[in-house]
Amino acid sequence: MSDNISHAPGFGSRLYPDRIGSVPGESISGGIRRRLIVTLALCLVLVATFMATATGIAALGSALGLLHLPHALALLDVRLPGIFRLHMAASGLGLILLPWAMLLRQGGAIHRAVGRAAASLLMVGLAASLPCALMSGALPAGRAGFMTQGLLSLVLLIRAVTAISCDQIQRHQRAMLRVASLLSGVVMLRLMVSAAADWPANFDAAYAVIAWVSWLIPLTIVELWLRRPLQLALRHQIMSSRA
Repeated sequence: MSDNISHAPGFGSRLYPDRIGSVPGESISGGIRRRLIVTLALCLVLVATFMATATGIAALGSALGLLHLPHALALLDVRLPGIFRLHMAASGLGLILLPWAMLLRQGGAIHRAVGRAAASLLMVGLAASLPCALMSGALPAGRAGFMTQGLLSLVLLIRAVTAISCDQIQRHQRAMLRVASLLSGVVMLRLMVSAAADWPANFDAAYAVIAWVSWLIPLTIVELWLRRPLQLALRHQIMSSRA
């Protein structure tokens, strides 16, 4: 996952300056398309924020003993007394704060305060998630999936914090988008496990697959989106060289 993705000079509105408005109604249709994209993006952000908040509240409630733990998690709580509850509480609070930190990225001091709190909580939660992954009752492949997710999230979160401390804003934003995609796997996991519960005979195998797929899918989507400006810039350079 490299952050060395450069943007070609003139990318964006200047990518094809001679084509803008060359077709009647093109600027109007382009404006409508942009508004639709912005509306869709806003809806996705609101849904993601709601689901992250709901998942975080559920994790926090489980850590405080307010919600009943499933049998597998209850066993993990017995194997790792204190550590599992710490993982649930810190991760739950961090998951609640993370989308707000990203939404308030133009908020200056508010963004920094919420971001620092979210990063601190998530670091504690992710560190505690590693022994939880090792001691999980899942199959070895499932434990490996959870361990990989936790390690990647922790490494990228440290990279994001290091980047912003050096005023590398773009690198910080890209790393945080990757962290958010990895952590969204927690929400995906709950949805997929609910669906897999209908096949109890194959649940252990399905759970092992879900332990990987739940975070690989959102991470892949974010990676493709982050690399899109480079692909467009390279395409423009190829077209320019052929002209």
